[in-house]
This record gives sequence, structure tokens and C-alpha cells, in this order.
Amino acid sequence: MAVRACDALDGVLDGIVTEIDACEFDAFDLIGTHIPCGEETVLLSESSAIIASAAWHGSFSSDGVNLWPGVDVVSNLTSSWSSQCSSNGRCNGLPIQLSSDCIRLAVKKNPGFDLNSVSHDDFVQIFQDSVNEYKSIIGTDNSNLTGFRRRGGKMLTFHGFVVGSASRRGVGYYHH
Repeated sequence: MAVRACDALDGVLDGIVTEIDACEFDAFDLIGTHIPCGEETVLLSESSAIIASAAWHGSFSSDGVNLWPGVDVVSNLTSSWSSQCSSNGRCNGLPIQLSSDCIRLAVKKNPGFDLNSVSHDDFVQIFQDSVNEYKSIIGTDNSNLTGFRRRGGKMLTFHGFVVGSASRRGVGYYHH
């Protein structure tokens, strides 16, 4: 839907959105309309619009600290995010296996940990626990490449715009 709404922002109708930051698509404008979901069309509910908006805006702590930048508005949330839609108009998100395994096995160290019982505060604590335990090994939040640049280093990066599990905005931190 966002691709169709924002495709012409670059002046070319080609099914590709190159001006993603200029795309002001809002899922809440589509509540009550039929949208594609897999092989079907379903009625977009307010709950689904809330989930889409949260995916696009990212995760925040209770005091407003950004934990994850979110995906681009043109990302396909029905395939990348493993949604399952039924003919009654309900779409249910399915867990992303890598993320749920990471939480259950690496952070909570409990294969039976029930992700369905996680509150927002629990999520923030799980996020912080993962940072505390694994930042020294796989932390990617320090994007200061000043020394690399000072020594004449050049970096070529590529990131697809519709990758549902990784945000191009996260990669962008390394550019600025």
C-alpha cells in the first residue's frame, strides 16, 4: 500500500519508492478498508494499524529512548514479519524465529519462556539484559568511524529498502 501511495514521489511510476523519507503514508488512514494480505484481502483493523505503525516507528523505552529504529514504511509486513491472515479479517503476527529464539535461549536462558506474557516493561528489560550481556561481543551501536575516515578508509554499503528484519535507518547511523 505504501509503495502505491509513495511511488510517484521521485517522478517515476515504476513500483519503486526511492524517496522513502518523504513518504508520509499512515496505516491509520486505511482502517476499515480492504488491504492485501498474502493471497487474500482483509479489512484493516485499528489493532493492525497500531502494529504497522509500531513496526515503522521502532521500539522505545518507557522514557522515550529509541531501542530500535523500525523498518521502512515500504517494508512488506505481511511476509517479512510473518503475518497470518484469515478470511474473517484478522491478521495475527507470528514470532520471528531468530528473535524469539534469541530472547528465549540467549537472554532468558529458558527454552520454555512464554513470549506471549511479555509486557512492554518486560520487553525493555529483556532488551537491556541483552545489551548488558552481549554488547561487548556483537554491539553495533558505536558508529564512530572517525579514525577509519582519518586514515583514508572508504566504505561501500548497500541495504535494500524493503528488508523487513533489518532497518536501513540502523545502517544509516554509520554514515552520519
